[in-house]
Amino acid sequence: SLDVTGTSTINTTAITTTGTQTYSGTVTLGTTPTTLTGTTISFGSTVDGTSALKVTGNASFAGLVGGTTNLTSLAVTGSSAINTTAITTTGTQTYSGAVTLGTTPINLTGSTVSFGSSVDGTSALKVTGNASFGGIVGGTTNLTSLQVTGSSAINTTAITTTGTQTYSGAVTLGTTPINLTGSTVSF
Repeated sequence: SLDVTGTSTINTTAITTTGTQTYSGTVTLGTTPTTLTGTTISFGSTVDGTSALKVTGNASFAGLVGGTTNLTSLAVTGSSAINTTAITTTGTQTYSGAVTLGTTPINLTGSTVSFGSSVDGTSALKVTGNASFGGIVGGTTNLTSLQVTGSSAINTTAITTTGTQTYSGAVTLGTTPINLTGSTVSF
């Protein structure tokens, strides 16, 4: 495992551990691309840099990602705990495992934000860009609301919110039947 209590500047393409990696302070990425491999990679503060970041394992984000300097892309192969208000990339964001939203509201900004599994949490989720949903959204814990500013690919059987769902761009339905449950669903 690796535990950094202060700030981190990562100027390498890869850091690999058999256990956890914990970055408590601010993280600046300096090399493209950067792959962090471990059981769980935890970020306790901000993550910035004009770099593609891949987390091979689970990830936990507690500070703004790309708030000062946008990442080029972000990919997480395991589950993701998003406990920050914003993650911003100039390119794609890919969350292959289950996503748990812990802070309200959350804005994920990228060219396309893809969810390969479930998304849960009592949070308002806004995707600024295109979105692709591959797992049930709000199945265990309903989101409070969902807004997608770009196009949406809905490849799941259900999206459930306690409030509104707003799809501003074109919507492509890939699975039948699909149940969209919310106070108002707008296309």
